[in-house]
Amino acid sequence: MMRWFAVLLIGCCTFLPGLSQAKETKISLPQEIGRISRWAMQRRIDKQGSLEKAAEHEHWSWGGGVLMFGLVRAHRVTQDENIIRFVQHWADFHYEEGFPLNHTDRIMPAGVIAEMILEGKLPTRYDAVLKLSYDYLMAGKRVVRGCRDADGKRKKVQLEFRGRSWLDDLFMCGMFMTRYAEMTGSQELMDRVANQFLAHLDLLQCHGEARVLNHGQWLGRNGRPFLPSGEVAWARANGWYLAATADFLMKNPADNPKRAAMLRYFQEIMAEIPQYQLESGLFPTVLDKPSSYGEVAATALFVYASAAGLRQGWLKGDQYYVLMHRGLQAIMENVDANGQVVGISAGTPVLPTPRLYEAINRGTWPWGEGAVLLALVEVLDLVKAGKIGDSEVERAFWGGFLNTEAQSQ
Repeated sequence: MMRWFAVLLIGCCTFLPGLSQAKETKISLPQEIGRISRWAMQRRIDKQGSLEKAAEHEHWSWGGGVLMFGLVRAHRVTQDENIIRFVQHWADFHYEEGFPLNHTDRIMPAGVIAEMILEGKLPTRYDAVLKLSYDYLMAGKRVVRGCRDADGKRKKVQLEFRGRSWLDDLFMCGMFMTRYAEMTGSQELMDRVANQFLAHLDLLQCHGEARVLNHGQWLGRNGRPFLPSGEVAWARANGWYLAATADFLMKNPADNPKRAAMLRYFQEIMAEIPQYQLESGLFPTVLDKPSSYGEVAATALFVYASAAGLRQGWLKGDQYYVLMHRGLQAIMENVDANGQVVGISAGTPVLPTPRLYEAINRGTWPWGEGAVLLALVEVLDLVKAGKIGDSEVERAFWGGFLNTEAQSQ
């Protein structure tokens, strides 16, 4: 009888073009998802004394929100009810005690709430959280003048999401807004979400021929920069953008004209990403500076986007299988024996120079744990979909990664 899970052999496909020789290491994706998710909760329980206290201690903010989102996705694989207890108690505690809404960083938890309501894991009383988050987020707008579109023409761009122009917000706010539009059945709202993705492309496209994006800008109320914002292609920001775009595309019909534009940009940017991957399999924290350190969360987000794109048929090409293979191997080299993910850069604002990004310290952070769980679950979904193409590299990926003996009983 065929089991529903697959076993990946990370590092055994040394005959794939573009891969360095590596020690053969066998991992089971479901087991690793379970191990990482359990340790993400357990290390907090060890510090706070109980699951409930650990959940209460996790902030209602973007970092905790990304971790909780990753845990909810992990539950689909592990069916570990402690995950749902942990996330539900986190939601209940902040709902009862009052959650802060004073910054766009506070919106990501509403995306977790929306995801759980859609999956029937939270009662509809939490609709109030979604409405308050929506009202706060959409209250502030800003018109940015003087930016240029892809043809070099000057244009005005209207920013919602409190008028910020950081790529991070397209994940932290976009994941919520996409689900809120889905729940309310509002195509007009879904189009407004798409407009924010497209507006950021106009504002943050790197100069020259590169399609990757700058991290962001510090904008004043007049829509003009008030702090230096260098043109720095920060890897994790590009990862947030691509992951959120993939999520949006999966939730919108193919005949939506806004979706068509977003899909085109997703494909164009993803086509450039593989060239930046380091020999280690990680991606440098500043994409076009290979001397900058490799960062685990960014790598996980690029793996997620590649797996989603391949599974949905948006991406084609051997380079994405190579990216996933090397990226997964590098990620697992940064997970210790307990399941703790390391090598994640700390919270990072928009900075003026690459050197300042390189100075950000690394460690274990909730947003990286969540990003790794999202990546592993999405790769497992790709494996379960079993789409095998005709290219030699793609056949080698499947033939080498899937342990068919472990699939049968």
